[in-house]
Amino acid sequence: MTLSIFDLFFTMFGYAWNLLSWVADLSLRFFGAVFNFGMRALGAILDLMLTPFTRGLDWLWDCGGLDLKGIFAVIMWVLLIACALVAALALGSNVYRRYRSRM
Repeated sequence: MTLSIFDLFFTMFGYAWNLLSWVADLSLRFFGAVFNFGMRALGAILDLMLTPFTRGLDWLWDCGGLDLKGIFAVIMWVLLIACALVAALALGSNVYRRYRSRM
């Protein structure tokens, strides 16, 4: 078996290519893991912030759990909240009008 300069260069380039591909694979795995962790953390923060809204929507969208009595109760609660909001706005308007008339 003869060892030529070409065999030496091909062997060295092979080792360099294996090292380069190993470093690239390691860096891609690292940055992929960091990106995945960041997206999971962002998802957890958004889930924590939006949980009060999504729980109510999940409860409303669970149509199998709502019978006619449940739908009627939800409609009555929505109407009660709307009436309370209108009453609060009317009271605020009256108080503001009286405050403006005294000035």
